Formats: sequence, structure tokens, C-alpha cells
Amino acid sequence: MELPFFSRLYFKFLIPMIFVSILPLLLLGIGIAQMDRQVMVQQSEGELTTIASMVKNEVHLTLDELLRDSQLMAALPGIVLMDREFQANVLQQLYLNENQLSYIEVLNLQGQLINSTHVQHRPIVQTEAFEAAALRGQQSWAISQDPTNQQRYLIIYTPIRGMDHRIIGILSGSVNLQDLASVVEKVNSPDSRAMVIDSSGRIILHPEHDLIIRAVTGPWMERLNNAQLVGNGTTSYLIDYEKYNVGFATLIEYNWIVLVERPTSMVIGQAQRAYTLTLIAIVLTSLLIFTALLWLVKRLTRPIHQLSLTFKALEAGDSSAPLPHYPSTVDEIGSLIATFGAMRSSLSKQTEELKVSQEKYKSLFETVGDAIFIYDPKTFEILEANDATSRIYGYSKEELIGMSCLKFSAEVDKSKEVAEKIKTKGFAVAPHRHHKKKDGS
Repeated sequence: MELPFFSRLYFKFLIPMIFVSILPLLLLGIGIAQMDRQVMVQQSEGELTTIASMVKNEVHLTLDELLRDSQLMAALPGIVLMDREFQANVLQQLYLNENQLSYIEVLNLQGQLINSTHVQHRPIVQTEAFEAAALRGQQSWAISQDPTNQQRYLIIYTPIRGMDHRIIGILSGSVNLQDLASVVEKVNSPDSRAMVIDSSGRIILHPEHDLIIRAVTGPWMERLNNAQLVGNGTTSYLIDYEKYNVGFATLIEYNWIVLVERPTSMVIGQAQRAYTLTLIAIVLTSLLIFTALLWLVKRLTRPIHQLSLTFKALEAGDSSAPLPHYPSTVDEIGSLIATFGAMRSSLSKQTEELKVSQEKYKSLFETVGDAIFIYDPKTFEILEANDATSRIYGYSKEELIGMSCLKFSAEVDKSKEVAEKIKTKGFAVAPHRHHKKKDGS
């Protein structure tokens, strides 16, 4: 028995309804979810850029303050007088008051140590920056590594000018980059990490101090080499096969770049949850719609399917198969069922009348005293014959069926002419013919 679910009509109704109702809903829902996801990503990128700008401003203020304090210290009378003993006391007082400086030293114009807050410390002289201060009178700075403890320092060289404004020495202030990294450590959180790199891509400030000491580079080098880290903006790169969204801001005066990293998985985490919830809602709604469509299509196609089964039963001769139960006779399906029922009743009545007529004909065919037989006009083979034919001509019923009726005629040619007239005109009259029986008489 064929189920309605697998009928062609069922799917002809169901599939278009799915395309019209469920598919647009799915596409719309997925589109909205994707837009929400994109908006959240854009918001996160804007947030990363803002954080990078804030860190840049704080680093800028810290560096400006260090440069300004160095200039003030270099202008103090106790430093300008260049009295070694008095200058040593002044340096110690400055060291106690200036928490960010690890070393404060006074050098002559050849880079030799004159005074220091740490007598045993060997001064770090970065040639290019030192010469800018000693020869050109420009305050300058450099990043150098102390060979004694392997720490990296920001060294500020500030010219010391005498009463006649000539350069008489250099004040060197060293800031441990690990101490300066507190600026970026404030931003460090489970979902974000800030750092500062120089123009060559090496880490200057980082929450992990070991990376500062090793001055490592990172995955940002490709972006840096392609001049993609200019000004403020966002970019992305991979760290251990995980994608990171990155906000950056450039300290133009120092040629440093602030980077704020955030795993893309964290960026789109909230968006992904919203996306998942939206998809779940869409799937549930689609299932409800699909269930409603199944019920509707089944309601529409089941009566038609049952009607087709009733028709097949009628075709097989069973006119008693029940008609589909349908609550209305007004709509098209109800009207179709009612019309079919009326047609079946009429056909059953005609069939019954024909059956009665056939039975009457058969009774007459068998009981009449004259020979009556039915033959094939092409081959003259007898198809049916009554008992009188068998009695008159002397053949049994079995012999008659399939035998040529021309055996009955003693005038075969004339019999064929009559047969031809029957074929062309539909009837013929043979007033007198000589026939012969099985025994030849």
C-alpha cells in the first residue's frame, strides 16, 4: 500500500511550501546573525583601537615626564657646579625622590663617569644618542642592555650647561623597561594584552618581562614590514595558529608602536553565542512551520490519495470501496469526491444493467434453435458457438472453437463475398446457401 507521504502529489505541495516559507526564514535569520556578528567584531576592533590610543597617551605622558624631569635635574645648581662631592649628594637626593630612575649618572663629554648614584655601576653609553647630546646639545634617549645584569634600560641623555650655556657634561638617567612596563600591565586582562614595540619590531614593554630582556620580535613583523602599522587602526595575525585581532597606535615622536591583542575567539565569543541562539531559534521555528506544513499538505493530499485508491478498486471491479471522508463538499476537493461518488454510482448502475443484458443475450444465444456462431472476420476462425451449431453441423464445442467457419459452406467463394460485404458495409443478406455438415452431407 502506497503511503501519502511518498506520493508525488504530496511532495509537489510540500516542497514549494518549504521554499516559500522556511527557506526565506532561514536565509533571513542567518543573514541577521551574520550582521550581528560583524557588528560585534567592528565594535571590538573599535574598542581595541581606543585602548591602544589610551596606552599610547599614557606612555607618551610617562616619557615626556621623564624627559622633563631629566631637564630639570640637569639644570639644578648642584649639578651645574660640577662639584663632585656636592654633586654626589644631590644625585643621591634625586635618586631617592625619582622612583622611576634606576641609575642617575653624570658623564663628561667623552662619556667617562664623573658621578653616580651607584658607584660600582659601569655607565652605559649609546654612542649615537650620547653624541647627539654631547655634540649637538640635544636631549636624546636610547634603549640599551646592561651587560652586568642583562636588563634593558631606557637611557636619557640630557646636556648639562654651564653659566655661559656651554655644554659641560651629560646627565644620564636609566629607567628599567620592566618598571616602565607597568603602563601596559594595567591593560593586561584575560581577553586583552598590551605591549610596545620599536620601529624594528622588537618588544620594548610587555607584561612578560622575559620578552623585554630578550627583545624578541613576533608575528607583527609582516604587518610592520608592509607599513600596515602606521597611525591608529586594527589588524590581525596568528600566534600559535590562533588568530588575534589587534588594535595599534603609533607614538610618532618616539617611533614606538602600541599593540593591544585580543584572541579572535574572544572577540566573536559573544557574537558566536548570539549566532548560535539565533540559529537554534530559527531551527525550532522552522520545525514548527515544517510540522504545520506536513499537517496541511497531508490534510490536502490524503483525500486525493484515498480517492485514487478507490478509483483503482473501481477499475478492478470493486465498486464498494469507501470514499474518502472529507468534512466539506463546497471546496474543490469535496466537490471532486462528491462528483466521483456520483459517477461511480452511475457507472455501477450501468454496469449492473449491462450485466443483466449480457445474461439475457447469453441465455438467448444458448437456447435458440438456430445455429449462431461468432468468428474472426480476418481468419474466419470461430470464437464462440451455441449448442444449436454443434447439433446442426455435427461438431463438438471443442472442435468448433478455432475452426474455420468456411468448413460449413459448400460454396466457399460466395461465403467469402458475403463476409467481405459484412466487413465493408456492416451487414449482408444471403437468401440461400448450401451448407455441409461434418459428415459431408
